[in-house]
Amino acid sequence: MAYVLLGLGSLLSLVAFVCAILVVVKMFQNNQTGMGVASLIGLFICGFGYIITLIFGWQNKAAWKLESVMPIYTASFILGIVLFIPGYGMLIASMAQDIQ
Repeated sequence: MAYVLLGLGSLLSLVAFVCAILVVVKMFQNNQTGMGVASLIGLFICGFGYIITLIFGWQNKAAWKLESVMPIYTASFILGIVLFIPGYGMLIASMAQDIQ
């Protein structure tokens, strides 16, 4: 069951990553180069780029024509995290049980 949750969480995280890249592309197309660079670096360094792209994406949803992307991005980001938490909890518990 842990692997199923982790697999689903990984798929949703991949969807969130693609959506984040789409928002970053829109940042560059709309002369938000500084935020685009910060988001790209943040996506790969600490993960704070996801938060930046979520905030800027929702703020500029209509202007950047992201009405269909942002709900998918938000749902996949949140559900990915929600599935990872019990998945890793079950995996760690089973690994600890195998060690004993």
